Amino acid sequence: MVAGTLLGRAESVDPTLGSLVTVLTCAGIVLGVAVAASIPVMIAWSRRHRRADWVITLAILWGVLTVVSVASFVLKEMKYSHEHVLAIESGYFDPNDVSDAPPPPLTMWAILGVGYLALLAWPLLRRPATVIGDGPG
Repeated sequence: MVAGTLLGRAESVDPTLGSLVTVLTCAGIVLGVAVAASIPVMIAWSRRHRRADWVITLAILWGVLTVVSVASFVLKEMKYSHEHVLAIESGYFDPNDVSDAPPPPLTMWAILGVGYLALLAWPLLRRPATVIGDGPG
């Protein structure tokens, strides 16, 4: 019984292709989150916010939490999708049964979204600092 299960799941796909897709997916997630996290920092720097260092710290914290949350979900989803296709190809699985699919962490993503909006709003709440000696004359 076990040998039949193992033989039914044998793969003939090049494992390096799967690794490349995983690495590129994770790199894309990290890049996207880094760009998003840099936006509040750039706003704080351009407005000369007096707590720009706090904005940087919170943006890094938000970025790390977001990368971990999104990447772990995407990797779980990729693994589930791969196993689901293998089970369907075996012929003994209902393709419409997705009851074992990993649920997205919507609560965590909602908290991260509210945190990002707060991070964007914080530098905008204060007027831009003026430099002494700036202006006409």
